[in-house]
Amino acid sequence: MLSYMNKFGVIQARLEGKSYRQISKELSIDRKTVKRYWEEYCLNRREYFEDSSDPLIDKDHLLLKMIEAPKYDSSNRSKRKYTSDIDTLVSTILEAELKKDNLLGASHKQSLTSKGIHELVIEAGHDISYRSLCDYIRVKRLKSKEAFVRQCYPFGQRVEYDFGEIRLQIENQVKTYFLAVFSCPASGFRWAYLYINQKKEVFLESHVEFFDMVGGMYQEVVYDNMRNVVREFIGKSEKVLNEDLIRLSTYYKYRVITTNCFRGNEKGHVERSVEVIRKAAFSKKYAFHSIEDARNHLSDCLVQLNQKSRIHEEKMHLSPALPRFELAQYQIATVDKYSCISFQGNHYSVPEYLVEKKVSMKVYHEELMIYANQAYVCTHKKEDGKGKYILKIEHYLDTFLKKPRAIRNSQVLQSYPILHNIFQQYFISKPKEFIELIRNNPDVSMEQLVEIIQRYISSGINNTTEQYYHVLEAKTRSQMHQINQLYNLKGGKDYVH
Repeated sequence: MLSYMNKFGVIQARLEGKSYRQISKELSIDRKTVKRYWEEYCLNRREYFEDSSDPLIDKDHLLLKMIEAPKYDSSNRSKRKYTSDIDTLVSTILEAELKKDNLLGASHKQSLTSKGIHELVIEAGHDISYRSLCDYIRVKRLKSKEAFVRQCYPFGQRVEYDFGEIRLQIENQVKTYFLAVFSCPASGFRWAYLYINQKKEVFLESHVEFFDMVGGMYQEVVYDNMRNVVREFIGKSEKVLNEDLIRLSTYYKYRVITTNCFRGNEKGHVERSVEVIRKAAFSKKYAFHSIEDARNHLSDCLVQLNQKSRIHEEKMHLSPALPRFELAQYQIATVDKYSCISFQGNHYSVPEYLVEKKVSMKVYHEELMIYANQAYVCTHKKEDGKGKYILKIEHYLDTFLKKPRAIRNSQVLQSYPILHNIFQQYFISKPKEFIELIRNNPDVSMEQLVEIIQRYISSGINNTTEQYYHVLEAKTRSQMHQINQLYNLKGGKDYVH
């Protein structure tokens, strides 16, 4: 197809006095075409200059026509390669693809590409190039763009929920963590919490934390079809909700709304919020000493992010807050000879007087709370992995007093590196003194205990009246603590009677 440069070349050559035949040879253009270009130019130029007094003449249009590219009428051209047989075959192939999508699901990865369709057309005995066929396939596959209807919700009606993945470096290890995100479309408020997984316990706890933080209840919570929400599908549209979600929504009195499959736009506010929070909090900083540091950083970023939200107005439209939903799962465990209970492959210590007795546990997603005879005993932070021993030295002090040499190589002492170093350096030949120091200070933190032991070491043997009374008071507290434990273990006041 000739361009406007060909036409311009013809005009320039004629202005130089060259003949039609000469121009035709130099530019490889048919002589009749050369003549037509020159006659059109002369006509437009004459109209431009000779009819300049006529106000109805568009001067710019005439000037453009002098050099514009030639136009061709292709409306009556027939398709030489793309025949009706090829068109029918392509339509049949694309219909089969739609049936495949319905059968395998919209997200399957076995769709025919344009190259695959071209191969089928060639195998059917047709002659057409890949590029020519692609144009027609593209037209047939072209779908009209979907229109979205902007929504506007009143305060207190709707909150949307979603999980988002994030990669962080914590304790020099790069792992995938999860953001549980709540987004309020009416007020523009966004809230998130960082978790190590997205199990059922995390899913439920994130709701309790959000409702407790916001201080009220929304009328409806919108979810996608995650496994913590939908237990199974019946047919194309009917869903069976997870029982734990049903209990949670019944307690907090909100409606559960699930989106259609592959329709993230139906909860578009939270979809966008996951991206906004992820970039605002962790795009610049992604390495932390602990998960608690990462959570604190996220909390600070959320404060900045929500400065322009209208959450204070929305809180006035929420239903009254309810007491926290009890998330714990109850289990019974038997204490082994090492004064430990086993949970999910790890071992957690309990006080030594509970050996071979049964205890009950409240299991939360990050901690275990242990009870004996309905009396609180201790709390442990849950550990990931298998075969770990999570031991507290205060659970073995009476046994160590009976077997003082056992503390030297004990696993429980080695789990406290600072105490282990102090023992090896100062108390290797007098373990009872070391055990008494720990036993006489049962209610202090590890930092305070280390400070007490270091003061004891720096002051020498216990030789002042003030130190004597301090130790005596600590021993009394320790003895009263043991009496209280036995009192609860035996049944409380019923045992006294």
